Amino acid sequence: VRGTVMNIDNFANVTLNISDEDLDQINKKTTSILKVKFKDKTISMPLAKTYGDVSKGSLVAIVYDGYLQLAINIGKFNDAYKLQRGDVVQIE
Repeated sequence: VRGTVMNIDNFANVTLNISDEDLDQINKKTTSILKVKFKDKTISMPLAKTYGDVSKGSLVAIVYDGYLQLAINIGKFNDAYKLQRGDVVQIE
């Protein structure tokens, strides 16, 4: 599924316009490992219920307010990956 960056919050978490329904359609559930592609990068991260489901400093994807959010537990995802609103992100 392909989406775009819709918001970057004060904690540098990146929210995409990919909904939890979109994830259901590609059969991605909590505990799935997502392959996330953007710009020239490909990273893998678990889809979890909360940030705390992974160790401190680890990548994590959660559904926040119905949309997929990319984060680092006790970290700043966007400081590391420099995405901007409107950037295209692909989830596999």
